[in-house]
Amino acid sequence: MPPGLGLPQEDRGLEGLKNRVYRLGLPVVLLAALAGTFVNTPTPELGALDRLNLPLTTAWLFACYGVLLWQRRVTLAFEYALLGGATLFSLFNTHLNFSALALWGHGIWLPALWMSALYLWTYLVGSYRHALKLSLVILSLHAFSGLFTLLPLWLGGWRPTLPQLDTLAQFYLSQLAYLLLFRLVIGFGEQLTRLRLQAETYYRLAHTDALTGVANRRYLLSEIAHELERSQRYGRPTALILIDLDRFKQVNDRHGHEVGDRALQQVAQRIQRGIRHSDRMGRWGGEEFLVLLPEAGLEEATQLAERLREELEQPLMEGLEPLSASLGVAVAQPGDTPDRLINRADQAMYAAKRAGGNLVEAVG
Repeated sequence: MPPGLGLPQEDRGLEGLKNRVYRLGLPVVLLAALAGTFVNTPTPELGALDRLNLPLTTAWLFACYGVLLWQRRVTLAFEYALLGGATLFSLFNTHLNFSALALWGHGIWLPALWMSALYLWTYLVGSYRHALKLSLVILSLHAFSGLFTLLPLWLGGWRPTLPQLDTLAQFYLSQLAYLLLFRLVIGFGEQLTRLRLQAETYYRLAHTDALTGVANRRYLLSEIAHELERSQRYGRPTALILIDLDRFKQVNDRHGHEVGDRALQQVAQRIQRGIRHSDRMGRWGGEEFLVLLPEAGLEEATQLAERLREELEQPLMEGLEPLSASLGVAVAQPGDTPDRLINRADQAMYAAKRAGGNLVEAVG
């Protein structure tokens, strides 16, 4: 990975992921709610809530999907509204299924099935730490829902059987297990992401020039070695351009090192803009820069060097006299090593400098 490209756009990537998840996931949940609306038969003993729960949830999901299509992006308010509505639906179902468990011994698979998805959902809505709080709130609300449902029945004379107690224990313990499992899996994933970002940051720091933000000497040496190996294996041309700013010490002496540093930054940007997409460039040291040109012969490399020389003649910044540069071009030969290729480019560059500077010299 070439240095100087900046850190990955994590926030933008997460926003895109959320959009895809909601655009694909909402229709799936909506279909499930529609199926339940048409298939389930309400139980009169459970009252109006059992009759209206699924139809109202289906209408609410339709409205949420319409809002998502209309605003074309996922906002935090939309996420909290969706998670809150899903939690409310889950609480209603917990109440209804616990009532059916106590009255007729029915199973409670439906709330157990959908409730666990809420814990995973919290990690889309909030940060890692915030998601744990949301998950614990959801679990606590379901515990309260169970107490709210079963306590009046207990006071009315209902006593749970052992299978019913086992069902209740399995429900809450399984939800706690899901909560902890998602916590572990997401935490492991976040740790891997942090390690990857740290590794990329350390790599970038080790291969990037701190002043100009372009590649440094270490990175360039590894790229030259890699490109020479490829060039010799497949018989493809490779060229180098070594650039040295003429009389740059005078800039530091007249204007100070701060101006000199800004000038070097401007030079790096101009060189970067002037090369091909496949080329690699970096700061070789001091006021020297190096450009590696894969698939370029002597003529093409010399033409590019001339364009760079002309570009570097243009004023860099207000109050600073125009600079010039001496450029040496060398093309890889069979059996070349990085040191040999760089040495020939260096000799060509010094020949340009001895000839008065502001010149391109090329060697085969």
